[in-house]
Amino acid sequence: MNSKKKLFLTIVTLALVLVFGMTAIAQPAAAERIKVVTSFAVLYDFVTFIGGDRVEVTTMLEFGACPCGWDPSPGDIKKLIGADMFIHTS
Repeated sequence: MNSKKKLFLTIVTLALVLVFGMTAIAQPAAAERIKVVTSFAVLYDFVTFIGGDRVEVTTMLEFGACPCGWDPSPGDIKKLIGADMFIHTS
């Protein structure tokens, strides 16, 4: 084979590998939802709005509770252990 033909086949092969490889990476698992724990309700609403169907959100504080004197309970720590992400503000 001449060098131009080899170069052409190499470029086409590389392009196909890149295209098919990137499409496999770019598609997220349909059933996987990101588990997010928030410290209080305002952040819960924010994450739910932004994440939509892609997130499963729980909050440590009940809706309407005052975060002023809140201390995490053992149940809150259990929520954190199973979470993929924790969103907190102070």
